[in-house]
Amino acid sequence: MKNHIRLLKASFIALLSLFLCSSCEEILEVDLPNSQVNRPDVFEDPATAQAALAQLYYDFGESALFNGGIGSLTYSMSLYTDELTSYFTAGTSDYNLTFPFYNNVLSGNDASPQHPFWNTSFQYIYRINALIEGVSSSTKLTDAIKTTYLGEAYFLRAMYYQHLCQLYGAVPYVTTTDYRVNSRIAKIPYEAVLNKVETDLLAALERLAPDYRNLSRFYPNKAVVELALAKNYLLQKNYTEAIVYTQKVLDNPLYQSMNDLDLVFKKTATSTLWQLYKFPPDGSDEGVAHILTSVPPITASLSATLIQNFAPTDARLEHWTNHLSDGVNTYYYAYKYKNQFIGSDECTIVYRIEEAAFIKAEALAYQNKTDEAAETLDGIRLRANLPIIARNLSKEAFIDVLVAESQREFFTEGAHRFFDLKRNNRLHLLEDSKPNWKPQHRLLPYPDKQLLLNPNLNPQNEF
Repeated sequence: MKNHIRLLKASFIALLSLFLCSSCEEILEVDLPNSQVNRPDVFEDPATAQAALAQLYYDFGESALFNGGIGSLTYSMSLYTDELTSYFTAGTSDYNLTFPFYNNVLSGNDASPQHPFWNTSFQYIYRINALIEGVSSSTKLTDAIKTTYLGEAYFLRAMYYQHLCQLYGAVPYVTTTDYRVNSRIAKIPYEAVLNKVETDLLAALERLAPDYRNLSRFYPNKAVVELALAKNYLLQKNYTEAIVYTQKVLDNPLYQSMNDLDLVFKKTATSTLWQLYKFPPDGSDEGVAHILTSVPPITASLSATLIQNFAPTDARLEHWTNHLSDGVNTYYYAYKYKNQFIGSDECTIVYRIEEAAFIKAEALAYQNKTDEAAETLDGIRLRANLPIIARNLSKEAFIDVLVAESQREFFTEGAHRFFDLKRNNRLHLLEDSKPNWKPQHRLLPYPDKQLLLNPNLNPQNEF
């Protein structure tokens, strides 16, 4: 497996660049001579078709939206909200990546560090669309292979868009490789994006099997799609369907929460639904980004706001954080992923079973079933050595509890904090710790260059 993926990484990127778009600007470029990318018959050969799909997974793991390093969505939105305190030194490249997020001064200009979220996503969406078109028209791939590849491609496309619309609001939903269409495609409202994501996820659900095609859970199965659908329905405020799909996941015998908190982020964890392959012998992206080795820090530490959100007896404080002291000040850092330099026993986890419980609890709360919602989180609380959540809470009181509990469970994971606050209308809570916070910061600005390239991509009202 490792040698196979190394070979793909080394050789097929060059192959695929012959027919796949190599930059987001090319997607929206107006003055291209041809309406379609001129590509070879990659999908008429099972081996190169497999390589094309492997490229999509490599893209996903390296993308700014889904990798776990400095500059990623995960790290950047922890700075953007109230989870990390920055100590980056002015004038360094990492400072340039992090300062606008930490100080809430993002803009649309070319140097603004959030643009990879947009640019790489649309670059990789283009590649997904090329695979969907190629596999669909292939005469050499078996029906079984076509079904699996298309199911995974629809799922990956949905994942990009589900994140993009939470960050930017209205976005173009590109489903073709036709440059004439893509260069002038208009954005569609947030709600319409979610509807299209739902369509893609249902297409994936129809095609993917309950079993994994890799024991390490590097490829999505039906349960992974069910969890993504549950999140989609939560975003659409379709709470009944959100509960239905989370219950399917929670009832699935493949997944159990790990009682040993030190094992939750190991690649053999039974709580993991989907994780991204990590090329050995590197340490985890998250370990490299978060683990402090000296004080005062030269990167970022966990914020005092976050640490104060933990009860002293919370087992997650002991097992998922660590700290260094200079004798005067103590600096905490995320210690979920524990391999900083060498080791292949950790992979970036995209989905774990605990997220299903939180989605279900939130959906139940908005149906005014707060006692059932609290019961859904009892296991997570008890595992953390905490008492269960009080019963008979009002809806708003329970949502306050849930948002705080979610931060303790998912801090520095997948922009959970930003998305939770935004979805539950609680971004104003950041005003206490983020002096530059404004209501408009609920959205990220479109890249100025894309506004120039695409005349139908108008700026959001907030900007």
